Amino acid sequence: MLNVLLQVIIEIILSIILHEFFHYLTAKALKLEPKIKLKFLVPSVVYKNTKDNIKNLIVSSSPLLMILLTFIIPENKVIVFKIMCLCQLINIFPITADGEIILLSIMNLLKK
Repeated sequence: MLNVLLQVIIEIILSIILHEFFHYLTAKALKLEPKIKLKFLVPSVVYKNTKDNIKNLIVSSSPLLMILLTFIIPENKVIVFKIMCLCQLINIFPITADGEIILLSIMNLLKK
């Protein structure tokens, strides 16, 4: 029982780290000077906002690539991690920080 609980915790932590890693890599590739911040031991990535809506949209939506992992990882392996990868869909809704940036970027792009 303890092993299962430990595995679940590790898979959740791994998914959070991977999520932020996607933000970091994308922001780094777009030369936005990303930095990793820790708030209550939870990592987050901050980057220079150049007011470029396309770059903001790309960086905030980059963790959606994690959804692809659910199809690559074998069916009966790391189930909680796969669920956490699918939960990245929630990030497109403006109830999350990423979703808010995605929505604002799209709205600003449509205004132009």
